[in-house]
Amino acid sequence: METTDPLILIYAAYATIWGALWGSFLNVVIWRLPRGQNLAHPPSRCPTCEKEIVWYDNVPVLSWLLLRGRCRGCKSPISARYPAVELIGALLGWSLWQLASSVEGQPLQVTAMVFLFLFFFALAMVAIAFIDFDLTIIPHSLTFPMMAWGLLGALVRPKTGGWEQFFPAPDLLTAVIGLVAGGGVIYAVFVGYKLATGREGLGGGDATMLAAIGANLGWPSLIFVLMFASLQGLVAAVALVGYEKFSGRSTDGQPGGLMRGAHRPEFWDEEGRRIVPGSEAGADGPALEEADGDFLRLALPFGPFLALAAIEYMFWGEGLLRWLTAGVYP
Repeated sequence: METTDPLILIYAAYATIWGALWGSFLNVVIWRLPRGQNLAHPPSRCPTCEKEIVWYDNVPVLSWLLLRGRCRGCKSPISARYPAVELIGALLGWSLWQLASSVEGQPLQVTAMVFLFLFFFALAMVAIAFIDFDLTIIPHSLTFPMMAWGLLGALVRPKTGGWEQFFPAPDLLTAVIGLVAGGGVIYAVFVGYKLATGREGLGGGDATMLAAIGANLGWPSLIFVLMFASLQGLVAAVALVGYEKFSGRSTDGQPGGLMRGAHRPEFWDEEGRRIVPGSEAGADGPALEEADGDFLRLALPFGPFLALAAIEYMFWGEGLLRWLTAGVYP
């Protein structure tokens, strides 16, 4: 699409608002999906007074600011995470539209299609990151649909013209190889770590997540994603351990902090049975998905770093890999 189009700012504003609205829905997904709750019913309500939130108190970011972070009814504090996730959605909407519309001469419908494929993949990565950070699980109900989404994108996204030179869409073979290789790499690490140490390391959720990343971004993305996720995870782990050591405070609220292993919260199903993430509930109860393993014995899940690296690759990965390999790779 031509950058001189007088409607370019309107399109960008619409993409930003679109992203903020989906960010609001993402808050629902992050809380309800791993707990086996319905995403549509009941409507959003204050967890303290259980009063239903009216529409004008549910405007992304703005309502939280106007209410000063408190419920209109009972004045209980509302976590700043809610507007933060909405803001992330807005930023993804704006930045991915800029990315999709950066190619000269693309028709609007092609730009919109590319934007939608990138946007919903990035949105799923954000949801997985927050769920894994909170509960150390990666729901297969998110990763499996994203595998199919990536394969669909490989079939219908444009692969010729200016867009191909700027950000080539994986063809079906590249996406399938990415799916198989992504899941296989993590599974091999999981098996090797268990054989070497007798303990479980990265879990099945990490494998399906990396498979989804490979399906959407192609197998060349996997080297970048694994490398940058590991580096960023290592930096975060060192920073958290250093904080605990020098402050004497635990960052996870548990005795001994992050170095004592993951703290997995407990849930209860509708019949009062206890569910621990990674375990199976009864056949008639809502079971949580397979648990994500500890990351090098730390209560620091790997999923958020995989998600961050995948989004980074969408913006800078191909250019960085070309620069590092003098144009040979990918």
